[in-house]
Amino acid sequence: ASVAEEERPSARGEAPNEVLVNIVPTEEYPPAQRLLLFAPEFGASSSYSAEAWSELRPKGRVDVWVVTWQGWQDFEGMIREVYRWVATFADGVSTVWFGHSMGAIVMYECLRRMHRHQAPCLPVAAFVSGCPAPHLFHEEYKPCDAHPWLGRIKISYDFEKITPEQREALGREFSMHLEHEVEENVQAQLFYGIPPPALGSWYASEKLASTPKLKPAQQRSVMSDLQLMKTYRFSEGGDLAKAVLIPLVVLRSDEDELVSEEASRAWAGYTSSTLDVFSLEDHEDGEVLAALGHGFARAPPRALLAKVEEVAAALQIKKDIDDADMLPDVGPTDGPLPE
Repeated sequence: ASVAEEERPSARGEAPNEVLVNIVPTEEYPPAQRLLLFAPEFGASSSYSAEAWSELRPKGRVDVWVVTWQGWQDFEGMIREVYRWVATFADGVSTVWFGHSMGAIVMYECLRRMHRHQAPCLPVAAFVSGCPAPHLFHEEYKPCDAHPWLGRIKISYDFEKITPEQREALGREFSMHLEHEVEENVQAQLFYGIPPPALGSWYASEKLASTPKLKPAQQRSVMSDLQLMKTYRFSEGGDLAKAVLIPLVVLRSDEDELVSEEASRAWAGYTSSTLDVFSLEDHEDGEVLAALGHGFARAPPRALLAKVEEVAAALQIKKDIDDADMLPDVGPTDGPLPE
């Protein structure tokens, strides 16, 4: 980025969290591997379950971050700033990128800019999950057609009109993590281990039996992302190459009603390296995938995690310090120290 771009104030509005959130830290630094998860539309750091993704092997040695791009009004302004954030990972750790739904488009456009700037933090591979190829995205990916009530959301008040079933769809199809709100004074008492007398009746009420409502930050994400997605158009030419230089793995599911198999396979022209299409229905139970729907990456099935592990291990960057034979011989360590 130019000096002028770096000094330009951020155009990001209110957002659920920072652009980069470390959801699974490691005890050792540098970590053995790193994974960047690009949030889908309507996303936040909770779009990916930290508990589920912490099961990645080698367990405890994979540094997992979520990249959230919510809060901007236009795609170009957003991608310019998000690219600068992801380019800060320049410590040479072997890294895989993973983008789900619109997050895969954000990831791909960051990759194109990374090639142009010859950035040192280029990942070894990237996963495009539940997403049409970029040239098809505008015409093929239409969540408002599958869920017409989404298209009727214009202001915060419109969220009062959506049904519990529609709120459940936001969780299942769009990886939104919905929680019941607890009053601040109750949260404070719980933090200090004080059981509020009213909490028992609160949990016994019908309030918990209903689907939680969206918090204000989540409502803003839905409204802004619906507008931002309309501003994306794939463009070829100039100094942004279409094909990235690293392997791409396309993840798809027959139970994903928002993305067709043909639209997923159309990623074939977007890498000058290898392309692997991984169909979850060939490795997972159909009922499990049906329950996950389009949002199958939030708490992913074991087969998806295994595929990420396989690719990360096969393309692991080897360093001299990882090879015991490359380290200098310090001689015998028994006996007194030499004078």
